[in-house]
Formats: sequence, structure tokens, C-alpha cells
Amino acid sequence: MLARPPKSTASSDELLSCTRLARWRSFELTDTFPPAMAQPEAGLSPQVQEQLAALQLGSRTLIWLEGCDVRAARGAVKLAEKLGCTVHVGESNGSRSLKSVMASEGWLGTTLSEVSARTELVLTLGDGIIREAPLIAARFFRSVTRTSQPYWLHLSPTRIVAAIRGNVATPNEIVHVPRADWFNWLTELAMCLQADRAAPDSAPTVGLTGESVKLVANRLRATEHSVWLWDNDELHEGTDELIIRRLLTLARQLSETRRCALLPLDSNVGRVTADETLLWLTGCSNTASYVAGQWLTQPRYSGYTLADWEASFDAIILVSNLPTMKSLPNLRADLLMQTQSLNEPYALQVAAVGVTDSGHLFRGDRGTVHYFPALQRGVAPTAASVLSHLATTAQAKTMEVGSATRT
Repeated sequence: MLARPPKSTASSDELLSCTRLARWRSFELTDTFPPAMAQPEAGLSPQVQEQLAALQLGSRTLIWLEGCDVRAARGAVKLAEKLGCTVHVGESNGSRSLKSVMASEGWLGTTLSEVSARTELVLTLGDGIIREAPLIAARFFRSVTRTSQPYWLHLSPTRIVAAIRGNVATPNEIVHVPRADWFNWLTELAMCLQADRAAPDSAPTVGLTGESVKLVANRLRATEHSVWLWDNDELHEGTDELIIRRLLTLARQLSETRRCALLPLDSNVGRVTADETLLWLTGCSNTASYVAGQWLTQPRYSGYTLADWEASFDAIILVSNLPTMKSLPNLRADLLMQTQSLNEPYALQVAAVGVTDSGHLFRGDRGTVHYFPALQRGVAPTAASVLSHLATTAQAKTMEVGSATRT
């Protein structure tokens, strides 16, 4: 295992090339990400090669992509084809609930490009979207390229938005709605908008949320083009699917006479990139197994818990080479590749995106490209190089299909 690198003593110029985590935490605002400089590839040390050689890999191996760049995702697919194993992109509960609603009821979606160019009213739900992507406002609905700026209304459960510091764009208006009241509040809003046809003043109001419901309803009635945005992981509880369905109800009501859209954003750009790359290369989304020379999606993996994944595979490789604000899943991995070592025997520090690669990360469904140059240069191998080494040295093994024997 590689040792944790010492704290950087970089100059002010070097600090301009920082990790995504440092940039997000410091709320540093720039118009564009600087292109990453190509650096010499850090080779695999004898200690790392020895550690990799000890892995028992075969057809019952799982490559879990928690978040990575295109090169690492391609390396995972190549290794899976060599071993005849499975690649899975970590999916949040929020993504699962969203897909469930979309599959059963359809969707009224949009893109950040449309938000940036046409939206008149932006409603952000929950503080996660601001905490995880504090630059989104300045880049998309506070863009200097717009001739008219949209009105930004934020629904906060904690009132912490007022404490946003620095030169990050802040909402025009903040409405406080406790998290436990979101479903009832959105239901009341839908009823208020429905009553608009006959007698808007007679719309029902409940408790202290009545005034805020009327306020938001009036904003929506006066707007021809509105959009709801939230962080995908904001609505992660099982009952949160009801909130997503209520948002869809609102979008449908308003879209009868105007344009109202929904846009959940996955702030884990590396997870989006991994899923898009897997789809390009295999034709399978989220989970793909290489069986008898072809890529297949196994229905039995749908809805697996972390314990199910651990019980179904004899070896697990977890890849996360993009700094993120979110913690890694509590998944017992035989090899964990990440940008910062956990000082565990199975952890291997790899270079963050942008250290030795071009740093390209594609949010395929957002139409944007991100560059993430890292502060430390050339101190560790890339995840792609480690996966490539495994694909070159590992021997595919035919293993019995059935329950795993892990203890």
C-alpha cells in the first residue's frame, strides 16, 4: 500500500490546480476549469505489483465503479472481458426512486442548457444542490451570457443557505419548509394551483405553511418557463418516491398552459461518467456481466443491498478516482482504489483525475465537460493503469456459478 502523501507546500500558482474537493469546499469561482497538463505516468512499484498479484480474480469478481473518469471505466470493461466478470456502477437510493417514478409515470425533463438559456424561474429543493454544487448558479442560471436573469427561489429545510460565503451566487428568495413537511407542502401547492381555475383565493392552506404555499404558487402562475432542481441524493428515503411523484404532478399541472420541467442532478460526476461509458461500451446500463463472449444485464442484481453484493462475489474491486464530498459505500472490497489512502491493507492510493490523464469527465446527460486538475502530480499510478495491469497479468478462471463462499 502506498503511503499517504505529505501535506502540500505548493505555491499560489500551483494552488490554482486543485482537487475538485478543495475547489468545492472553498467555493472558488472561475469561469472555466483550466485544462489539465499531461504528466508522466507513475509506474507501478514492486510493492504495488506484489499486492495486485495476491488478488484472487476470476469470473466471480465484481468491479464496482463508485466514480471515475472515462479511462478508468474503459479499463474496468477491458478487465471484465478478460475475466468474464461483472461491472457495476454504484447507484444511490435517490437514483433508484427516480427511475421507479420515470418507469411508471413518465417524465417532464429538461437540461442545464435549457435552464441556462430559457428558464425564467428556478426552484431548488433542499440544501444538497447548493452544498454539493455551489457553482451551478453562477454557471447556469446566473450566467453572464444571459440577457435576462431568472428568478431563483430556494426551498430550504434548515435555513443554512443564508450563511453561504464568498462570491457564490445566492437565491433571490429563500422559503423555509421543514424536511418532514415536504410532501404535505407540495400536495398543498398542487391543490392551490389546481384551484386557480375557479377561485385561487379559496385554495386550502394548512398550518404555518399556508403563506409560503401561496407565495410559491403566485410565482409559478406568473412564470411561463420554470424548472425544479434538486440533488439526486436529496430524496433517498423509501418514502421520498412520493415527493418525486408530487413534483411530477406539479410539472404536469403547469405544463398544460406553460412550461414546467424537473431536473434532478447527480453531483457525483464520476458516477455519471462511469454509467455513460459502460453504456457506450457494453449496451448495458448500471450493471453489466460478460458471459460467453457477450455483455448481459442480469435482472437478479436489481435492488441488491451492499450485503447482497458481498455475498454474491468472491472478489470485489472498488474504484473511486475522483475526489468527492460523499463518503464511500460500506462495501468490503478486496482492492480499494481511491485518491486518498485509508491506511488499510486492501487500499491503494491512485492519482486523482487530471494528475496524469487529460482529466476529461463527461456528464453525458448534461452536455458539459469537466476538467479536474489535481494538486499532487505524478505521486501515484492512475486507476486506469492499475486496471490495465490486472487485465494483462490476471488469468481468467472458470468458477462454479452459485452462492459465494466468502466468510
